[in-house]
Amino acid sequence: MPRGVLYVRRTPQVLGVISNQRTPKTREWIRGTYMGEAAALEGVLLRFVIGRHGLNQDDKKRLRAERRKHGDLEL
Repeated sequence: MPRGVLYVRRTPQVLGVISNQRTPKTREWIRGTYMGEAAALEGVLLRFVIGRHGLNQDDKKRLRAERRKHGDLEL
C-alpha cells in the first residue's frame, strides 16, 4: 500500500429482527419503512429471525412462501 494512503476495511453489518411467526403484517410494515432504506446501505444484511418451535404445517408452508417471495427470513 502506498505511503500516506489510509485503508479502511469495512466489516459487514448484520441486523436480525426477532419476529413472531404469526405476524406477517408487522414484517410487511417493517419492510415498507426502515428496512427498505437500511437494505440499500452497502455492507448491511437484514433478516427476520423466526423460531421454528411450535410451528404447525400451515405456519411452515406460509413462512416458506414468504421467504421465497422476500428472501429475508431465517428460521
